[in-house]
Amino acid sequence: MKNSIKISLWSAVSAMLMSCESFVDINPSPQMMESKDVFTTGRTAEAAVDGVYAFMRTSSPSLLNGALSIYCGLAADELQVSSENELYSPFYHNALQSGNSTVSYQLWDVPYQTIYRCNSILEQLDMSASLPAGIKHTLAGEMKLVRALHYMYLANLFGKVPLVLNTDYETNAKLGGSAIDEVRQQVIRDLREASNLLPEAYRGVGKIRPNKWAALALLARAYIYAGEYTDAQVVASAVIDANEYGLVADLQDVFGINSAETIWEIAPPNNTGNTAEAGALLPPGAGAAPAVLPTPSLVAVFDADDRRMRWFSSQEAIGQNEAYINKYRYQTYDATMEYLVVCRLAEQYLIRAESRIQSRDLEGARADINVIRLRAGIDTLTTLDETLLMEALREERRRELIAEWGHRWFDLIRWGMADDVLGAAKPGWKATAALFPIPYEQLLYNPYLTQNAGY
Repeated sequence: MKNSIKISLWSAVSAMLMSCESFVDINPSPQMMESKDVFTTGRTAEAAVDGVYAFMRTSSPSLLNGALSIYCGLAADELQVSSENELYSPFYHNALQSGNSTVSYQLWDVPYQTIYRCNSILEQLDMSASLPAGIKHTLAGEMKLVRALHYMYLANLFGKVPLVLNTDYETNAKLGGSAIDEVRQQVIRDLREASNLLPEAYRGVGKIRPNKWAALALLARAYIYAGEYTDAQVVASAVIDANEYGLVADLQDVFGINSAETIWEIAPPNNTGNTAEAGALLPPGAGAAPAVLPTPSLVAVFDADDRRMRWFSSQEAIGQNEAYINKYRYQTYDATMEYLVVCRLAEQYLIRAESRIQSRDLEGARADINVIRLRAGIDTLTTLDETLLMEALREERRRELIAEWGHRWFDLIRWGMADDVLGAAKPGWKATAALFPIPYEQLLYNPYLTQNAGY
């Protein structure tokens, strides 16, 4: 094992006392080194952190690699399958089972493997006496941010999940699910610490390593999910008022590499391929339908003169004219033309608008919504009615954030609208589908976990 790093699968960690197959050996690579060798120099420490980003995108899709955009869009009223299939249909019909291998691997195992790596690096950074403080702070900030982002969505998807913050497998194997509020507060702590540790400048080339503003943008998102609107407004304002980013006038350029609107984007490993979203949402060839299509109700919420209609295209496929989403426009695997955008400025305006409605700053909320509407080329709002502004905010989030990070799914749930909206849109909808099932094998390995209702 001298030249390999031991990485723990959550299931294997939980089965530690039951099996000698407790850890999975990851083959050595320049990005993944034995922990005792990683932190002797800044170069090797950075290589270990770079390995985390590469690992996050080795499975396509996975939690932070397209899965939220596609699976949650299908679970909501945003996306539909072009034909029934084992991968996408269970999400579309809200008919997941606890034995679903996609949920188990892509949405649970890969995230917990990544969290383990983050925890290991954070521990090694803390113990290192040779690294300069600046490098330690930057890398610790990045790992806290990555860990927080995983927990943000694990809590959103599953509710109560194990909150693993170190590499002590004997303790972690006995962890039950932490309350969703506890997980969200840990997310907020990690992101606040990351925002204090990370520099304003990006590390390396472009925007593929998170900086202070990325941590704050994700913190604003975390505050919205936690219902802490006052803090969300303050943090979103900090990002907007920094004047480091701007809305891109041409909607087709919003998701280009190093777009002025992008706050943080993730590159594919070794710059091969493009986004998992494009793989699912774009046609695989002439005359073929994408695996996943927009729902008619989604297309219908756009006015004909809304410039965001450029995010849709159509072609003749399977005997009919099929609309498809082309926010990400490249599907090639031999060259990288786009990166995965994690957060962008438009979302910050929408976060601040919603927060201002909650604090009754209706003029400020209207102004923020109108920033988004102006860019889209549609009429600005004149009303100061709180109810109408909230309806407009919800509509703008649906239009602006289509097929991005599961926003529509999580919005319907946090607004308490899932039962009404999805109950009307989907005949088989049940309220318990708002949480995904805890993977069955995790319940076998860890008796301290409990299954979500309805599974």
